[in-house]
Order: sequence, then C-alpha cells, then structure tokens
Amino acid sequence: MIKQKRPGSGWHREPEGHSRAARGLTAKEKVEEKVEEKPKEAPIVEASKVIENGFFEFKIDSNGLTPALSIITGHVLEKVVKILNELPIRVCKNGAESVVMDSANVALVMLTWNDYKSEGVGTWGLSLSELQKVIDASGEGEKKVRLEASKKDNQYEALISCGRNSASIKLLELEVSTKSPPLEYTEVERVVVDRNEVLKQIRAFAKISDSIWFAVAPGALKLSVKGEGGQNATTFINGETAKKKEDNIKSLFPVEYLLKLFDAMPPKSTVEVSIKSDYPLHLKLVEVAGSKRLPVGLRLVVAPRIEND
Repeated sequence: MIKQKRPGSGWHREPEGHSRAARGLTAKEKVEEKVEEKPKEAPIVEASKVIENGFFEFKIDSNGLTPALSIITGHVLEKVVKILNELPIRVCKNGAESVVMDSANVALVMLTWNDYKSEGVGTWGLSLSELQKVIDASGEGEKKVRLEASKKDNQYEALISCGRNSASIKLLELEVSTKSPPLEYTEVERVVVDRNEVLKQIRAFAKISDSIWFAVAPGALKLSVKGEGGQNATTFINGETAKKKEDNIKSLFPVEYLLKLFDAMPPKSTVEVSIKSDYPLHLKLVEVAGSKRLPVGLRLVVAPRIEND
C-alpha cells in the first residue's frame, strides 16, 4: 500500500545556488540526519498589505515562436494554473516573489520575478484562473499586464490592463508566511537534465504505473516503474552530476504531479533535479535555450509517496 506523504509547514523560498528541505524535521530526524541548524534568514519579502497606491507590471506572450522573455513568463503562468488556484505576488524594495502550496498540500511553487516594473510595497493576492482568463482574452502577441488596486465596497479589486483589454478581479486575502527557513538536510543527490527528455519519459511510464521512482546514477537521472501486472521498466536520462557510483538514494513520486511540474518548466530548458530518499523532489529551472537570462526564477517541489511494508 502506498500513501502520499504531505509536506509540513516548513516550505520556503531558497537562496540561489542552495537546496533546502521542503518540510520541517522531527527531533528524532534531526539526530538521525545529523542536521546542523543554519542561521535564520530574512525572507526576500515581508510585506502583506495590499498595494493601495502603486502597480505591478510584467510582459507576457503565450503564442510567440521565439525564446523571448515574455514567452517564458507566459508559458510558466499558463501551466502553473494547473497546479495552483491562487497566486500571491509579494513585492518589496529588493524583490518580488510568489511562494504558494497547492490546495492538496502536495506541491509547492516558488516563483521569483526578475523582469517586472512596480511601485509600492505589499501583496497582490490573485485568482490565477481569473488572471489567465484576462490574459487569454487579450489576443496574440506580446503585451503588458499591469495591476493596479482600487477599493470598492470595502473590498480591494485589481484593475488589470492587458494589451487593449481591461478587467477587474477581486483581490484575495492570502496569508503571507514570514517563518524562518527549515533545516538543511544532507545526502542530497543532484543532476541537471533536459526537461523535454524527462517529460517524454514520464508520459511513457504513465502508461505502466501512477508512480515513478527517481534516483541519480553516475552521469544520468534514473527513472523506474513497477506496474500492477508485473511490468517493470527502467531508463537513464543523460545529465550532469558529480555522482561517481550507485547507491540506494531514491524516492517515489506521483505521476499526476510529475507531469504538471515538468510541464510547467519552459520547453527547451534544463532543470536541476534534487533527490533524497523519502524526501520531496526539488526542481530548479537552470536555463532556457536561446535566452541569455530568465524573466522568472522557478522552483517546484512535490512530496514523495511512502510505501508501507
């Protein structure tokens, strides 16, 4: 029997170049893993109030054919809507980010905005599906999405200008976490792979099982499945890793979420995959072919499934 292990409340935004645990540890686990507590780090954004006298603006293009920054942003938002219902955009003087769990507490999206204009400090709490409807209705081609807040009947609304279209949607009161980051854990295996190759293999293995084992092998990401009818399959996807020999570090993840998370990564991108036995899978967008920089930093996490003996 397999059960889904749900993450705790310790999700956080991770600093560039580092991979941290996606859940808090019990006292017993701290001893077993020999974890050392890191100094508390202030979140990039602490603002929680509505931005009353300001705006947030970014470019988007869902139908372009070139690797423009706006196309990357368009793809990410279009796919993330399949994971999330709500999107908080938190803004302060030194950055903007969106960190939010899905409604089932299985997946986490960490979005760092790199290509935007803004005025004011606070949080835009948006219904992602409603925002996407306005974007879709604005037609093809690159356009600017501009958010401005107004108060009506003691409730705030976001006035959205997208291309030649405009609309208003109710701003949501979303909780802003200012909790300190959880502890870092050891024995994490990392490999950088081609997003398209991994997604292709996940789709193939989805015909055999609803869960896939992830592991890192020397020079490759290793995927394995065990079907109910006795079918077993294993494949190796070439990647960049420092691993020199095989070991038993692996975790099992639900195909439903794997498809959504890898699909949210832009096409022709490379992704860093971090794995630890029975811990959440951590995906980090590294680069997109043809683009010199990223308009958004994207990290995705999914909780593992735990097999019962």
